[in-house]
Amino acid sequence: MASLLKKFRINYTDLHVLHGLNKTPNENESEKFNRILQTWNQNEDKYRITDSEYEANKEKMRRGLKLHEYLLEYSSKSTLIVLTLPIPRKQLISAGLYLAYLDAISYNLPPVLFLR
Repeated sequence: MASLLKKFRINYTDLHVLHGLNKTPNENESEKFNRILQTWNQNEDKYRITDSEYEANKEKMRRGLKLHEYLLEYSSKSTLIVLTLPIPRKQLISAGLYLAYLDAISYNLPPVLFLR
């Protein structure tokens, strides 16, 4: 990541490689994500997130919530956060759940740039 940032002439002061994304996120993160899901489920039928789809992607969502926790801890005072854009698998995750996932990662943070 450091060489990539240098290559694109992006100045940075801190770079942290995160370990422990498989740990359980705190309850507050889970509650916020449930509120995000409720908001998405109030939309049209094509964006509704089913319980079975959520269960199939539960581990991915859990890692995203833990990532958000780390971002709050390490990057809440940053001017820009650069993250790798998670690539959705069309058959495994709907547009609604994918966007809710991105929303949960970037919620209440400084500007976040997702790069692919």
